[in-house]
Amino acid sequence: MKLQKETNAAMYAAAAILMIYVGMSLTACDSIKGRRYLLQKEPAVSETDGKDAPVSRKEPKVQKESGPDQLYRRALEAYKSNDYETSVELFGTLLEKYPKYSLADNALYWTGECLYSRNEFEGAIAVFKAVEENYPDGNKVPDALLKTGYAYVAVDQFVDAIYYFKRIVMEYPAHPVSEKAQKMLDRFQVEGRSAPSR
Repeated sequence: MKLQKETNAAMYAAAAILMIYVGMSLTACDSIKGRRYLLQKEPAVSETDGKDAPVSRKEPKVQKESGPDQLYRRALEAYKSNDYETSVELFGTLLEKYPKYSLADNALYWTGECLYSRNEFEGAIAVFKAVEENYPDGNKVPDALLKTGYAYVAVDQFVDAIYYFKRIVMEYPAHPVSEKAQKMLDRFQVEGRSAPSR
């Protein structure tokens, strides 16, 4: 069971990172637990399905000559408008075209928020972990750790959630998310949840 969990986590992480760095969209599909993700690149124009009936395809919402600040602003606006698909697409384009952009860590974090908001928790976990792995000194690391914990709670993996909440309290005691993490730990203690043995 643990090996399967680690294999799934590696698959989700790889899919999330590939999606972000090559501009692909993350699409949920059914599997054993209904939580497997496939990479799917959507064609930009209408095509036929071989039966002479046109198949509708979405036009990409990314303009060809957008600079990093404009892309970031548009992606964040899409997120705030609950247009998570567009937001992920724009953040992915930003990360692909401008990987050294000063807000690249934020773009990756907000991509995770989009997936989290769509209840794609495994994908969100992979992206939030990628924030810490790729930008260990970035300003979004504590927030990404907190959201990783929340996503683990959403998929009933409480031991993993507790691990992340404890890390925040220990590593970022003065950060505003530390208080939220401590509240979750207090809640788990009242509920009798066990602490991780990591």
